[in-house]
Amino acid sequence: MPEITSWIGTTWGTNRGSILAELTLDGTQLTGKIQLLEPGVGQTHLKLEGQWTPDHKIHAKLSDFVGTYPVAVFLPQSGEMNAAFDPSENLIHGEWKTDAGTLGKFVLANTSVPITMPQNPAPAIAAPLPQPARIQTPPPALVTLTRVLTSYRLDASALRSLSELVRQDTSIPLSVINGATEGREFIHIGMDSLLADHSLPDVIYEVRVAANEPAVQSGNSTVVVTLKRNDPNILYVSGYNRVWVEGKAAQIETFLRHHQSQGVDKVRRYGNWLNSAIFMAMLAFLPSVPSIRQRLEVVVWVFVLLMVLMYSWKLFANTVVYLRVPKLAWYQKQSGVLLVFLEVGLSAWIAYLVQKFLRH
Repeated sequence: MPEITSWIGTTWGTNRGSILAELTLDGTQLTGKIQLLEPGVGQTHLKLEGQWTPDHKIHAKLSDFVGTYPVAVFLPQSGEMNAAFDPSENLIHGEWKTDAGTLGKFVLANTSVPITMPQNPAPAIAAPLPQPARIQTPPPALVTLTRVLTSYRLDASALRSLSELVRQDTSIPLSVINGATEGREFIHIGMDSLLADHSLPDVIYEVRVAANEPAVQSGNSTVVVTLKRNDPNILYVSGYNRVWVEGKAAQIETFLRHHQSQGVDKVRRYGNWLNSAIFMAMLAFLPSVPSIRQRLEVVVWVFVLLMVLMYSWKLFANTVVYLRVPKLAWYQKQSGVLLVFLEVGLSAWIAYLVQKFLRH
């Protein structure tokens, strides 16, 4: 009897993002569907077909690439995947490449039943009885919803509540949580597993919480919350019930609103506009400076201060997750005060330069 399993993971290379997969294993014959979610880029759906050998080696062909992107994108026609399954960790590690020149590596975590491989299948004794023909009804349209979120500050308790909210109303017992640090991602099943991993620091800036149902009996409900340090935070929900999809998205957004960092959100959203306003004000007063040398002096100082302010916006992480009790640096505790002093100092310095040269 075919065994259907659900997987979630991540890929890196020419394409970077989350992977949702549903694999069907019939003996050593492997088929499946894969969905690649690239935050800020789009979604790609594809199929695979190949072999899963008794020694847990996987070789498959990739086909039927279908993409949803805001701009025109050249999609591959075919590709191949080579991987290995680790039964002790229930993980698949592997590589992929396509005829379009894209390639990369990936890791998948099993979120459903353990994989069992028949070592010595018994021969069939008698031919099976013919089964009555079944009328296949086409599944309803899959509804997807993607929302761009704001900036957040979460502690371990809030992250645990978020993971419970993500898997709620699905058949998944525990959410999959990806914690990222220094370019590496650590995939964990449940919050307790994440907190027990001391490879992760006390404070992380990128995390992904996901629940992905297999398309069996209960449907194919998927919820993915991707929180990044510099890139936009993304909420992705899909399912066959439109009311459930929209309600789930609203439920998660309402929860995250209680952990929103409005100051950081405004700084990241309007920081460059403030720089532009300061630069335009400098240009408006610049003709009053009497000499070329003095004008260059004003331009240099304003340019240096604008660069300092522009760099300061990047210090405000879009997401901060405090996994354990952190020992914050002084500049992290006083970041809001430092920003205000920086803005006031910049404005006062420009005013001083203008007043200085207007007196001559």
